[in-house]
Amino acid sequence: MAATPSSPRRVGVLAHASVLDRSGYARRVLDAAGLVRRALPEAKVSVVSVESPRRLRDRAAREEVQAALARDGVDLVVVHAWPRRAGLARLSDALAARAVRRWARRAHAEVLHAHGPRAVRTALAASKHALAVVADVHGDRAAETRLERGEPDTEATPPDPREAEPVRRASAVVYASEALARRFPADPARPTAVVPCLVADERIPSDEAAEAERLARRRGYGLSGDEWVVAYAGSLAPWQEVPRVLAAVRHATERVPQLRLLLLTPARNEAQALVARAGIAPGRVLVRSPGPDEVVAHLLGADGAVLLRRPALANTLAFPTKLAEYLAAGLEVVASDAVPCVAATLARGPGAGHVVPWAADDATWAARIAGAARPGTAAERAARRTLARRTLALSTGVTAYRDLYARLGTRPAG
Repeated sequence: MAATPSSPRRVGVLAHASVLDRSGYARRVLDAAGLVRRALPEAKVSVVSVESPRRLRDRAAREEVQAALARDGVDLVVVHAWPRRAGLARLSDALAARAVRRWARRAHAEVLHAHGPRAVRTALAASKHALAVVADVHGDRAAETRLERGEPDTEATPPDPREAEPVRRASAVVYASEALARRFPADPARPTAVVPCLVADERIPSDEAAEAERLARRRGYGLSGDEWVVAYAGSLAPWQEVPRVLAAVRHATERVPQLRLLLLTPARNEAQALVARAGIAPGRVLVRSPGPDEVVAHLLGADGAVLLRRPALANTLAFPTKLAEYLAAGLEVVASDAVPCVAATLARGPGAGHVVPWAADDATWAARIAGAARPGTAAERAARRTLARRTLALSTGVTAYRDLYARLGTRPAG
């Protein structure tokens, strides 16, 4: 599709946290860059990443990111950052804004698509009312910090002005969920779009390929063929509630001896220690550490998946990436009721999964987990992959991006 006369031809996708660490933030940034490139095929797109010297020492990670971006026709530009410790945060951010401004001038950039509140503030400072700034709102950072610290909050807790004000000043806003759009409203005159956390189309296999890979993965995991396999994929951060997942799985394995847990996480040693403390019988948990691009392929060896989050504002606003990965693998999902986006997505596809109250006891969770882990039919797995293709494939975001950028043109931020 040819660019319209008002469409920008030079876009910088700005990250003010590392894109080299395989985090959820990094994935959202890289996916957004690919979506901008597809939505604006005649535009030149760069990921402009503000990186610390420590991160830049990881040459292999940088080359991996560059290669992935190159496949989408996007390049990587690194802006060096000063450490934010020892009271240098404000100075570090000011220097980063100047560096981004210099890049934008050299590159003749028209738009900065900035990810997260710190990047949006940097983009606005770099723009000086000369560039359009798209704010990409992944979550509420203040709420996430409270969740990490175990501090209670609700939707009545006011947003941090340092997060809310930059969104109102942006030329356009992309949100990961409808709840975030309500939490951080844009200027009514500015274009907005809701684009959830998605999975690359090529990672959703055809039904024939998925069934063949399912058998191969199960053999590779050393399974005999009659096991029931439930999966968890993600970090071991406290807010992921992995100890409670393990407690429910232990309860389930006592009822269903053939049940197994496939635990996919980068922190393999820590996961094995958690499993040992949970008291699950040896051999009942398979721990693996695939790369980000390999998660769905590993999940194909499972039957069900669990997504357990506690009631908290950060979870109310979230759209977890792992939901797209679970459905792409054809898994039946058991989720807590703390994430409305997850519950709404599961309701769209009969047989996609079940929502369980957070307050339910371990016996209830164990029963639901065992039910999801019981092997279903190829047709049931195919229906879940179809739901993923229809609602959570990366290509579904292209139209939203194209429409937003068409309405944006190159209007500068306020």
